[in-house]
Amino acid sequence: MGVDLNKDPTFFDRADAHIRLANEHCSDTGRGKVSASLMYGCARFQAWNAATWAEDVEALKAKRNETVKYFVEQYQAMLEENLDDYIGNFEQYMHPEEQQKPPSTILERYVAGKRSFASESFGDEVHDLAGATLDDADFSGCFIVADLRGASLQRVSFRNANVKTCDFTGANLLNATFEGAAIDGAKFDGALLSGASFAGASEQGHIYDPNELPGLSDPEHTPDT
Repeated sequence: MGVDLNKDPTFFDRADAHIRLANEHCSDTGRGKVSASLMYGCARFQAWNAATWAEDVEALKAKRNETVKYFVEQYQAMLEENLDDYIGNFEQYMHPEEQQKPPSTILERYVAGKRSFASESFGDEVHDLAGATLDDADFSGCFIVADLRGASLQRVSFRNANVKTCDFTGANLLNATFEGAAIDGAKFDGALLSGASFAGASEQGHIYDPNELPGLSDPEHTPDT
């Protein structure tokens, strides 16, 4: 489920708030019961939401089946996306203590529902995020050094970030943005860059033009004058 964070930048913040509340209830109530209450609350809210759009009860009745179909399809798409995420990262998410390398705190926070890391500084530590899924995350304005080889970074924002020396080899960067980012020494060999934007990104004094991608321009960049 692609979310346009430019149109709805607080989408994941609201989702995170619901997840945190559910986790709080899990401290003294079984997960199954918490899940049932969460689904019922969502259904109740959407019934009210649909009613607010209806001019009268007849209009609400006329749209009943269409409304049910829409919300069921939306929930199914979101559930499938998150299940596939757990399938692809099962050991990292469910048995992190068994991994040879401890998972990055970035990944732990992402798994817990965090999506916005904007303006954070992660220090000089090289974060091991090879093969991780971080789709739709926001690293705008961040300073980060990371091994992101083979990672799924679809629609991720690195706008105005410092990603110098990061390794994006073989990463999925479909529709990602590096606009205004510092990418000196970063590796993009074999990365999927369709729809990615590097407009205004800087590398060894070279400023990228719109539609220009790493590795597709003259390797001997001439600094702009």
